[in-house]
Amino acid sequence: MLRRKEIIPLSLPAAFVTLTMSFTQAVYAGDMEDALWQETYDARQHYFETAVGPLPPDIIKMLNMTGVWPGGGLFEIPAHKLGAGLALYTTFGFTNPDMPTARGMTDFELQSDGKRATHAQGMVEAKPAVAKATDAAGYGYEMVIVTRESQKWPINFLQWAVNSEMGHDAGWLSKVEK
Repeated sequence: MLRRKEIIPLSLPAAFVTLTMSFTQAVYAGDMEDALWQETYDARQHYFETAVGPLPPDIIKMLNMTGVWPGGGLFEIPAHKLGAGLALYTTFGFTNPDMPTARGMTDFELQSDGKRATHAQGMVEAKPAVAKATDAAGYGYEMVIVTRESQKWPINFLQWAVNSEMGHDAGWLSKVEK
């Protein structure tokens, strides 16, 4: 559990705003807890690749979730198995074993050159733990949208949904179940 505030400077050149899968995998190698995390990640990857198509080489990271959602992000997966010209846009990490998150980002500031992020900074703080579903991994779901390829709105919607769920404890799964 995070007990102190951490300032996370994210002075990243535009080329590093999107982190690669191999970086994510390297971060999570090690002890038994990390082995469970990796096993979950691999199973989720296998499912998406079997049902939809191969994952792209880069996961879309949300800078305001740095330190809050380690290893999580968004994907736009060409979904040729579902139909020509389709893509599946998805969260990728809501079902991580370390979710729901017990951290939140505060005082987040983002600077850009008008096209890309050039600097981001915020503070990661502990927040009250959200009740974890006993029969589900992490939050218990991944959110997906299937539409035509190369759309911007699905990523924007998923970013909003991630911020709502992780930042404000929206409880989307329980709302859907009701």
